[in-house]
Formats: sequence, C-alpha cells, structure tokens
Amino acid sequence: MSHLRHYHDVGLLQPAYIDPESGYRYYAAAQSDAAEVIGILRSIDMPVRDIQRLLADPSEANVREVLGSHRARLEDRLLQVAGRLESIDRIVKEGKLMKQPSGVHDGRRVKCRRPAHRGAADSGWGTYTLRRFSPNEDVARTKSRP
Repeated sequence: MSHLRHYHDVGLLQPAYIDPESGYRYYAAAQSDAAEVIGILRSIDMPVRDIQRLLADPSEANVREVLGSHRARLEDRLLQVAGRLESIDRIVKEGKLMKQPSGVHDGRRVKCRRPAHRGAADSGWGTYTLRRFSPNEDVARTKSRP
C-alpha cells in the first residue's frame, strides 16, 4: 500500500478520504481501476508526468501518442544498453581492460593511447607518468594506512 501513498504524494491518485487522526487513506472501489492502471504503467517505467497525461485524457489518440513516445524512449535505452553489452563482450574477448605500455618506465613520462569509451570528452593521446613500486614500498604503504 506504500504505492498508494506515493501516488497520492505525486498527485496521481487522490484518496476519497483521509482520516485526520490516523492519517489513513481510504479509496473508493471505483478508484481501484485507476490504481491498477497506474501500477501497470509504472511497471513499464512510465514517468509520472506521462501517467498524469493519460489519466487526464484517456482518449485513444492520446494513449497512442503517450505510449508511442514512451516506447521510443525505451528503444533508445535498449540501444544504449546493447552498446554497453557489446563493450563488455569486447573487453572479455580481448582479455584485458586497458592496453599496457611496453617496456619498463620507472618515473619516466610515456605517451600512450587511452581507451575510448562512450561519453568520454577526450579519449585520444595523453602523457602519463608511470612509476614502479618495489614490493617493500607497497607493504609499507599498506601498513601505514589507518
């Protein structure tokens, strides 16, 4: 029933009566259909504002328009997720997450290519300083941490 409270809070489904002492919300039997529709639409991740549009105007034309827009948003998300899954498959297939520079570069600057990833502002060449730690330094650093 916490969903009904949320639907009330966001303005989707107003209770028929709220007990002033207990705060309990009471709904009319006729509101059960609206509650079920809201639940179905939320289960397909429809935004509250679109559900409000459908409840305000349940005409066939409006339903087709709102559902069509929502379907297009979901298809866009699906394409994004498919791209991410392909990236995961490529990383697994190649066996490494990042290309390692060849040779030993203790404290020297090297030029290497950063892996490109979606949404990166700069995925080109960059200069990095690499440093190798001896096992003793790693242990000392670990022990000095609180």
